[in-house]
Amino acid sequence: HALTEGNNFSCGMSNLSPHVFLRLCFSLGDNVVLVMPSAPVTLTAVGHTQRSCDAGQDIDLTCEVSDPKEPVSWFKDGAPVSEGAALKTLSDGSKRHLSIVTAAPGHSGIYSCHTSSQSVQFHVEVKGEDFGAN
Repeated sequence: HALTEGNNFSCGMSNLSPHVFLRLCFSLGDNVVLVMPSAPVTLTAVGHTQRSCDAGQDIDLTCEVSDPKEPVSWFKDGAPVSEGAALKTLSDGSKRHLSIVTAAPGHSGIYSCHTSSQSVQFHVEVKGEDFGAN
């Protein structure tokens, strides 16, 4: 087609990457704005995902998210983690930390770091006497 006023033209491109589809539509004389969808957020565990320590030691679980603005939630055995004296969360740029201070056997379990679309798991085993910390 020849470009004439009033005609609408569009083109579509796919397979730019596994997660991107681009469609551009415009009319002659229109300002063209190209909007690229953002890449999906990725989440990775930092360090070992199997942790074992003696009671009384501190444990730091860390996950890294590709978008530093992406919110992250922590869970233990499927339930949201409640911060307190023994469990503390910290955001440091793209890294998200869950610190278990003075770990006790009651802290053993499966911890997970969640974004809106992904999660990573850490298996924690604390050996020794439980002094009532949770």
